[in-house]
Amino acid sequence: MADTLQRLLTPRHACLCLEIGAQARSWDCIQGELSALSEDGACVILDGEIGTLPSQQGHLSLEDAQGHFGESRAVQVLWHRHELGHSCLGLRFKTPSTRCNGNEET
Repeated sequence: MADTLQRLLTPRHACLCLEIGAQARSWDCIQGELSALSEDGACVILDGEIGTLPSQQGHLSLEDAQGHFGESRAVQVLWHRHELGHSCLGLRFKTPSTRCNGNEET
């Protein structure tokens, strides 16, 4: 249990992929930093400013201890605000943790 908590508390890079068109299953992916993480959701500060979100649905991948992005969870964007040239997003997890191939959930 303590190992899991330590893993959750470790600051990590994040990759947020938002759906672009439900039929095409295309993704617009943006790198950022994880600023908060809980069992219910996460807050991410993106590396740049994004205007209008392409979708409120997507998935969040977190960097593991080896520097790889692989674990992904479906998310819903709850809020989006702009701060000092960065986009900050509040996310709610929609599914339990899964492994993914980097492009879509499995």
